[in-house]
Amino acid sequence: MKNLLLLPILFTLICCSKEDDPAPISDELLAGASSKTWIITDFKSAGVADFKDQPVCVQDDLWVFFATGEMEQNEGASKCQPSDPQVYAEGSWVLFPESNTLRLTRSTIVNFNVVTLTKNEMTLTSGSDKYYFSSL
Repeated sequence: MKNLLLLPILFTLICCSKEDDPAPISDELLAGASSKTWIITDFKSAGVADFKDQPVCVQDDLWVFFATGEMEQNEGASKCQPSDPQVYAEGSWVLFPESNTLRLTRSTIVNFNVVTLTKNEMTLTSGSDKYYFSSL
């Protein structure tokens, strides 16, 4: 009889194991040991044309996160205007793992919800905007 009572407890432990929890996010996943470069692979927002319809000079922009807490956005391989600076935004970042929040401070402060952050993929949301990234 005692074995029958233990069966539901064992089933609960197996079904609700920690493996079901999402992997924790970390500074190293975002910025690597010294820096890590991310490229936007898709962007969703109400009223904005499909990301794949954007010019190549927009699609190849890079977000670089440095382990020092600094970040930059740059034009990538192609610029929309030859006179555009290669690095067009610089700032800092802070990752808050307990709330899955990434705070970017550039000319303004923007908080992103970190939906996914793995070694190779990152998904961020801010309001109705959703950004999909791949690491390079």
